[in-house]
Amino acid sequence: DIAMQIIGNLYDYLEISKNKVVNIVVATSGDTGSAAISALNDRKNINVFVLHPHNKISNVQRKIMTTIGSNNIFNIAIEGSFDDCQSIVKDLFNENDFREKIKDLKKLPKLVEQTLLTDNKIQTISKTFNEAKGSMFLGRGFSYPIALEGALKLKELSYVHAEGYPAGEMKHGPLALIEEGMPVVVLAPRDNYYKKTISNMQEVVARGAKVLLITNKSKDEIVSENIWEKIEVETTNDDLLPFLLTIPLQKLAYYSALKKGYDIDKPRNLAKSVTVE
Repeated sequence: DIAMQIIGNLYDYLEISKNKVVNIVVATSGDTGSAAISALNDRKNINVFVLHPHNKISNVQRKIMTTIGSNNIFNIAIEGSFDDCQSIVKDLFNENDFREKIKDLKKLPKLVEQTLLTDNKIQTISKTFNEAKGSMFLGRGFSYPIALEGALKLKELSYVHAEGYPAGEMKHGPLALIEEGMPVVVLAPRDNYYKKTISNMQEVVARGAKVLLITNKSKDEIVSENIWEKIEVETTNDDLLPFLLTIPLQKLAYYSALKKGYDIDKPRNLAKSVTVE
């Protein structure tokens, strides 16, 4: 069996079986580049797929190739966006499925255009996030990393506190942070986790939070009377749906920063690439 694992900052803390044939480290920054070096020093049967934005290779990525050799290094040029990384990873993991779903992929640009029509609603919603002392983003399965991305973008652009959590772990700490009027984004696509995520959402609603539900369009009604706002993206297969769920979150961060008058293209204290550990 081939084990494909994407390892970021936590590589040094993980115990990974050495009898597996292949591990994959996606290196897009200084931290993941260092993780790749650690991984390759630790074992030889590993391939590293180095994602480098705009055809440029960072100093850390160059170090990977020079210190370890290039036999098991594969360079992939990307545009440097979160969605590009999703596309590469999904292609690596589900090559056969990806071919079968190529028709859905061809429809994706049109679905993105339709999802962008939620613009006006997101502009109005963004004011609440700016006025709050903090916000929370929740998701399960594929939606959990999307929740992390939404929280990250809001922090980066609007300089407000936001955290992403797995919806199923709410009672292990995050639920204690919920208070009256706190904005909480719940990502609940109509997947296998949908009913459980809605159950978590209702716990948040019961504690007075303002819930922004982001889901995909469906004939089924959502059973909850106290949702603050709802955004429905277009529907596609479960593998491609995260591309659409990401859009309202990125637009939320964009309009939050715009309302504050911040420079969206140059967030303070941030660098395009990380060159030190």
